[in-house]
Amino acid sequence: MKFYTIGVDITSKDIRAVKVERSWDKRLKIVAFAQLPVSGKEDTLSKIKELEGMPAFREGRFIINFPASVCSFQFLSFPFSSHRLIEQALPSELETRIPFRLNEMVWDYKVFHRPEGGSHVFVMLVPRKVLHDYLTYAAVFDPRRREVDISSFSQVACLMGKGKDKEGVFLSLDSDFVTMVFFAGGELIQFRCFPKGDEKAFLDNLKIGWETFLLWTGSSKKVVDMFVSTQEEDPAHWEILKSFSGCRIHMVDLSSYLKVEIEGSLKANWSGTIYNEALALAVRPFFSKTKGFCLLPPNVTAPGYNWTKKQVKSAICLIGLIFLMMLVELMLNSNVLDKRIELERKEIRTLVSDVSGELSHSPSPLALLKGKLKDAKNVSEMIKTVVAEPSFLSILHDISTLPPPETQFVLHSLTYSRGKVLLKGEAKDFSAVEKVRGNLSHSSLFSRVNILNSRVEQEGQRISLEMEIYLRKGI
Repeated sequence: MKFYTIGVDITSKDIRAVKVERSWDKRLKIVAFAQLPVSGKEDTLSKIKELEGMPAFREGRFIINFPASVCSFQFLSFPFSSHRLIEQALPSELETRIPFRLNEMVWDYKVFHRPEGGSHVFVMLVPRKVLHDYLTYAAVFDPRRREVDISSFSQVACLMGKGKDKEGVFLSLDSDFVTMVFFAGGELIQFRCFPKGDEKAFLDNLKIGWETFLLWTGSSKKVVDMFVSTQEEDPAHWEILKSFSGCRIHMVDLSSYLKVEIEGSLKANWSGTIYNEALALAVRPFFSKTKGFCLLPPNVTAPGYNWTKKQVKSAICLIGLIFLMMLVELMLNSNVLDKRIELERKEIRTLVSDVSGELSHSPSPLALLKGKLKDAKNVSEMIKTVVAEPSFLSILHDISTLPPPETQFVLHSLTYSRGKVLLKGEAKDFSAVEKVRGNLSHSSLFSRVNILNSRVEQEGQRISLEMEIYLRKGI
């Protein structure tokens, strides 16, 4: 069985595409590549449609390049290290630093804990409008599955894919912007993008990035590998790199580094430096375990199609499961309750008959009658206790009704074990999570309600939460 992926690198000058074949034994082979010149946004869209119509590129999974130059980068410091507190503090801090509203951006962050306490946070943000333009390009190939990735991330993922313990710097000089990606231990740890500018500005930005890399990683290596991706060597900038102390320079040719085969008829026209970005995008799915920033979901699906259909199916299954659990609980409680009430009634009738028989022979009928009536009263109280005993339905009822409507609380799962309940769901925001916890604490069935985890699951700002609820003794 063969699997095809196609990487498409879109620049202001041209479009480059590489198609890679992966066989059952995990060997990679380049089976097609193309380079189309473009001029302007409208021409870009028409050339993408032309590329999609080529017979060599009709089959496969497409991944589109996303430019790093449109990303915004922010460095923050906090006196605490708790991820929950960082999640709560980040939105207000970012609102004061960026010229856009936060809901107009897609963003992700990485936390680095300081030995003396507190944490550094590195945040990357992308405007939704720019993202939408590139998703429009991706929709030409497959409107249901639209994938984009930053080519620099893809190249670093390929470099680390062959050795998780590698530590170094990736530098891209292919455009008017310089992209620096720092990686160590199988993770992307920092990302910088700045205008290439003159030699002095280039050197200053290089030093700032390098010092931050050494500070955050605590690297003790005297010489660190620097991987450079460029089509044409700029003499001035190249001399700066060669003179930069502490770096061992490597030119990046992914086709050689990854030992990718090239179809015989294509070898004569293949250039590793020209097609590095497109090749990295094409093989990126095969190095998906590399950890780092995730500005976008791995698969951005068209609204109203697979995503909605899948969620509707999940919701229907969840509702059906809840109703089935309620029905089983109701049937079990009803049968057990009927049997216990019938047994208690038989005991009452036996007691009454015993009282009647003993009254005729007892020398003290009034005292005997009082004792038997007291026993009958105790039995009656036992019946009331059985009838009023809380069940799983009572617990489910409190969890479903106590959270106020404005929290938009949705219950996903409920697990009971040894006097406590593990609850998973989602709410509108972090304040809504606290309201849910506070209202559940008012239940007569629960002794304590703890929030185990709450985090932003996806770009829609909904909060995923986990709570631990302890039942009162005797329940």
